[in-house]
Amino acid sequence: MSPLWQITGFLSSALLLLAVWQLQRRSYFRAYPFLALFLLAQVVITVAQWGQLMAIYSVSGARYRVIYWTTEFSTEVLLMMVMVSFIYRALEGTEHRGRTLALVLVASGLAALLGTGQATIGGNRWSSLLARNLSFGSALLNVLLWRALLKYRRTDVQLLLLSLGAGFWTTGRAIGQSLRLISPTSMPVGNAVLVLTEMLSLLVWFWALSQFQLPASRTSTNEQPTTPA
Repeated sequence: MSPLWQITGFLSSALLLLAVWQLQRRSYFRAYPFLALFLLAQVVITVAQWGQLMAIYSVSGARYRVIYWTTEFSTEVLLMMVMVSFIYRALEGTEHRGRTLALVLVASGLAALLGTGQATIGGNRWSSLLARNLSFGSALLNVLLWRALLKYRRTDVQLLLLSLGAGFWTTGRAIGQSLRLISPTSMPVGNAVLVLTEMLSLLVWFWALSQFQLPASRTSTNEQPTTPA
């Protein structure tokens, strides 16, 4: 592992822990349960990755591929849950919120499953296609999230920033996975896009959780802008 990747790995891990710390310090686990679940899952994954990099244990071959792709799919599914929870909050107080969410989930699920071919967990080509499609499904959810935020003029700055961070993550993964599929020579670029956009997302999430507060009332039709804490 090159020194540059080690540095980015340490920075990414630090940003992840800072975001989780802010969730705990400000008691936001109940306010953002799916974001908390997603970040805690990333902590577990990060610890496992550092364990292998530091040669605490070793997993290789077909077993490693299955574990790696299972982790990737779990991350994508959890991220979609985060996006859905944000959309649910953005649609608060509107009519047909449940029906809208159901349609959104169906559309995202179809986007994720189309064009993957025969399922082979651990098969790099099929797994990469599914991971890419899941990323595009999450990116679609992000577009719908911002549409809801703009349409209903939400002034919850914290939610806006959390949505921005989620958008960086989903878009970065969609682009990164696509680049990895083009050719072996484009794989390093795809990996760089994945890592850098995830770091940017974690930085935005940490800023949102540490500098802004929840609105006094989520159900009020006259929401006041949140201010830095």
